[in-house]
Amino acid sequence: MPRTAALAALVTLCTAAHAAACALPPPVCEVPNGQRATLEHASGSTVLFSQLDPDATGYRPTYVLVDCSKRQAVALGHVPEGADDSASQTHFDGRMVMDREVSAGARPRLGQVHRQLQRMGLRSKRFTLMKSHCGCALPDIPPPPANCPTY
Repeated sequence: MPRTAALAALVTLCTAAHAAACALPPPVCEVPNGQRATLEHASGSTVLFSQLDPDATGYRPTYVLVDCSKRQAVALGHVPEGADDSASQTHFDGRMVMDREVSAGARPRLGQVHRQLQRMGLRSKRFTLMKSHCGCALPDIPPPPANCPTY
């Protein structure tokens, strides 16, 4: 019996590894300044995307929550260089505030999100998303091709 259980665990592990390797990448678009925007979450006209400069060192995205019906947005600045674990956790918590706002399914309360992020000590700003920015189009962009094996 232990041999059967070990074999079953191995098969499950291998299957899970293949499934994880075949997750479809999220839609990506290039914005006019050369940065890339990647879809994080969307519901109705509310979109959360990350934006980063592909030429910058490290992975330090700015997260943007936007009400695409009015192109009004709030941005959460990236984690500062050399931030400690506490600052990184606070930034993650701020990102979750934005994600929950999308998950609520109602019109986003951008002012409230902005104030909450600032109370958490995070860099946040309100702005109008430019018409030339592709962030609101991300939910309609097909994901890039995936290298999934056929089964």
